Amino acid sequence: MKPGTLCIVILDGEQDFVFKKVTVLPEGSRMLLESLNRAYEPYQVSAGDVIEIWKFHSYFSKDVPERVSEVQHISTAVNEILQRLKVIEEKFEI
Repeated sequence: MKPGTLCIVILDGEQDFVFKKVTVLPEGSRMLLESLNRAYEPYQVSAGDVIEIWKFHSYFSKDVPERVSEVQHISTAVNEILQRLKVIEEKFEI
């Protein structure tokens, strides 16, 4: 499998299945799973935790959507922080 292959991975454990870019690591016993959504950090799984892997065939439009840009990601994070600050301010308002 080529590094960064888009796949549906069925895992043994709490998280039943995920859609990720999959890279088999050099030692062969672990896989790196990367999300297209930058809000989620890449993580490694043991090959023994993988029940099945299905290679991605196509998206409805036959194109994979673009990753969220850094600016969009930062904007979303700032908006979330502002909303949390508003809740805190309302809580401590006298």
